[in-house]
Amino acid sequence: RWRLLAAIRISGTDAAAVRREAGRVCDECGRIVAGRQLGLTILGPVPAPIERIRDRHRFQVLIKAERRKDIFDLLAAARLVGGAGRYGSVAISVDIDPMDML
Repeated sequence: RWRLLAAIRISGTDAAAVRREAGRVCDECGRIVAGRQLGLTILGPVPAPIERIRDRHRFQVLIKAERRKDIFDLLAAARLVGGAGRYGSVAISVDIDPMDML
């Protein structure tokens, strides 16, 4: 019944920092969803299917939604609108309706 999938990808050269930031993003998204009762399911954080590319460790958080508005409300509340950012040595990107999960 889900109509929309978003992948939040977290990557960086420091594996521990990437794991920490992925956990922080997932916790923040979960807190927002619980507080606003959005129709979303959050999965993760989990290592990306290819965990390391060019010495960059990768994690991802997946979000399933029934309504497009809910996912964008979540991304706005989590300050992930615009789809990308850098937090210290860790990069975060957002892919709406990803073509592949690698």
